[in-house]
Amino acid sequence: MLDFQSLVLANVAYLVFIGAFTLYMKQREPFNPTTFMRLYNASCVILAGAVCYGMVEYCIRYQFISFVGNPDMIKRNTEAGRHLHFYCWLYYIQKFWEFLDTVIFIARKSWRQVTFLHIYHHCSITIVTRSFIVYGLSGDLAWPSFLNALVHVFMYSHYLCATFKIKTWWKPFLTQMQLVQFLAILAQALLGIFGGPGYSYPEWIKLMLAFYMCTMLYLFGSFYIKSYSAPAGRKDTKKAE
Repeated sequence: MLDFQSLVLANVAYLVFIGAFTLYMKQREPFNPTTFMRLYNASCVILAGAVCYGMVEYCIRYQFISFVGNPDMIKRNTEAGRHLHFYCWLYYIQKFWEFLDTVIFIARKSWRQVTFLHIYHHCSITIVTRSFIVYGLSGDLAWPSFLNALVHVFMYSHYLCATFKIKTWWKPFLTQMQLVQFLAILAQALLGIFGGPGYSYPEWIKLMLAFYMCTMLYLFGSFYIKSYSAPAGRKDTKKAE
């Protein structure tokens, strides 16, 4: 899945499938795949939790705890490099597994959740993550991977609880968590850029990350303002990712 051709084919297949599935479902009654949703959300919690654990273990065991400027691991066949590569690979694979978010939304005919933000994020994150693993694998990846996985633990835990009609105290803060992690990752990218060539990721990776975080902040920020700025929006919040 790390070769570019497979990445492109996976994203094209995703877009074609959701387009065809949308046309199919428009003529049919919605499904309510509660059992599947519970299993799926539980699997996402476990995968994201594993990445969180792996990245924390990596930082503690190998003492790579700097926010930026950690060692390059691409060409180092070391225990630390193998550890980081495995958990980054697990993180990457989960991004394809999360394509099922869209399938579930369409199956339930929850059209308000199939937004440009949702589709853009699911496609683009696979490209960004693959770029980092292939060209920018370093200790700096531990922090953004951990932050994003932690947010996903809270997010999918909430969706899992929702299938059992259990309210979670952190639901109102999910989009705020997303925005905070984007700001933190953007800060890491900017610090890397100001550090100059050879510091943190390759230059084009740092620029790509900064640009990508800006798009995420804009899209999620717009979603947050639209959903929470008015009383009606508070009553009808929707999944942002």
